[in-house]
Amino acid sequence: MKTSTQKISIRCKDGNKPILIFLVSMLILTMKSFLYLDINYLKLLIRSANIGSVFFIIAYLDFTQ
Repeated sequence: MKTSTQKISIRCKDGNKPILIFLVSMLILTMKSFLYLDINYLKLLIRSANIGSVFFIIAYLDFTQ
């Protein structure tokens, strides 16, 4: 298919619709699976502030022995 300037169009005629459908379906399945897990999300959110201090401690461990 040529345009008025005689260049060949290289657009994807499907518009990447299968990729969008896959990503949306994976997002929905992931959110649904979170509902079945027995996780206290409030506690998880509160303890996420400790992640920085844990990496700080790990950075100063002596692994030479």
